[in-house]
Amino acid sequence: MAAEDGIILAKALRDLPSIPEALAAYEQARRQRVEKIVAYGAQTGSAKMPAGFGRVVRDFMLRLVFRYLVTDKSMEWMYGHRVKWVRRLSAGGISMPACVRAG
Repeated sequence: MAAEDGIILAKALRDLPSIPEALAAYEQARRQRVEKIVAYGAQTGSAKMPAGFGRVVRDFMLRLVFRYLVTDKSMEWMYGHRVKWVRRLSAGGISMPACVRAG
C-alpha cells in the first residue's frame, strides 16, 4: 500500500498545477481502495482465538480454506493492483489518458 501511495502521490504532483490540488486528487484517488483493504483486514482479523477443540477445528478449516478458497485468482483484487504511470491524474482523482491534459 505504501508503494502504491507513493506512486499515486507522485502522479498527482506531476499532473496537477498546485500542491493543494495534487493532495486532494491523491486522497480521492486512493480513498476507495484503502477503505476496502482496511475493511477486509478488520473483517478477517476480528475473530477471537479459540481454545482447545475449537483451535483444532479452526486450524483444520483454515487449511481447507487456504487450499481451495484463497487462491491467486480470489486475491487478485488486492495483490494484482497495477498503477498506470502514463495515465494522468485529474483534479477529481480520476485517471485520464496521457494525451489529455489535466487542468
